[in-house]
Amino acid sequence: MIRDALAPKPMETGEVLGIDTDGKEALAFASLAWAFACDIPANVPRPLARPSAPIRPVQLDRPCATAPQEQ
Repeated sequence: MIRDALAPKPMETGEVLGIDTDGKEALAFASLAWAFACDIPANVPRPLARPSAPIRPVQLDRPCATAPQEQ
């Protein structure tokens, strides 16, 4: 388990922090959206399958300033 691998560092569940179990995914996507809006790379910098791959954050394109107009 992750708890054993991180010992002696303390590890708590989300419920201890007041995060509802059903809301974890929504919180994760909100955190990613916030990082994107603040130009903070929040992706995995290298493939997990290739730990020797070079680290290079990927910055996504900025969203459109205005909504596309119907033709």
